[in-house]
Amino acid sequence: MSVFRSSLGSLAPMLREPDPNNGREAGKRLWREMGLLVANPAHFGWANEARIKQLAEELYGERKDDNRG
Repeated sequence: MSVFRSSLGSLAPMLREPDPNNGREAGKRLWREMGLLVANPAHFGWANEARIKQLAEELYGERKDDNRG
């Protein structure tokens, strides 16, 4: 097996698809260390997702682009 070497090789890790588990781990760490809550409404059931969105709108106002979920 040949190894392809390139000056761009060091950038390869930044070009991978993001891992959703990394986001959850970062959110857990923020909650435990700083008391900050980071919530993706899609991680909740539909009833709780609606509650999360209501809370976010109460705190921050409506999103300009709500098509992302």
